[in-house]
Amino acid sequence: MKFRLTAGLLTTFATVAAPGAYSADQMQTVTITAHRPHTLAAQQATQVLSTAERALNQYFARNSVTARVSDLWIYPTNDSNSVFVQYELQDADGNRSQRQLALIELRGQQISRIVDLAGIPATRMASATAGG
Repeated sequence: MKFRLTAGLLTTFATVAAPGAYSADQMQTVTITAHRPHTLAAQQATQVLSTAERALNQYFARNSVTARVSDLWIYPTNDSNSVFVQYELQDADGNRSQRQLALIELRGQQISRIVDLAGIPATRMASATAGG
């Protein structure tokens, strides 16, 4: 009985470990787990944070950058359809990473708009907050 169990496990392991056992699409189904702040606002916004996390994972997978994203944080806003996100995005050659900051607006379970805050020049941000 032990021999059959061991042989069965080895067969299963060999099948899983064999090259080509899974298609490239199946191998790319990586899910990024987001960090969330430990605040009352984050606890109250659990639904929108979870929805945003799922939508971001779909967005990253669709754009083939999942493997390059790390240290994802999701922060609630006062709007029940918007969150702030911050993450590291490694460049394609893997030499360096750049911190990304964005406002994500959701419509249902999907991202309807992304406002890239890291791409806005500091001078433009200062004039916008000064009212000019």
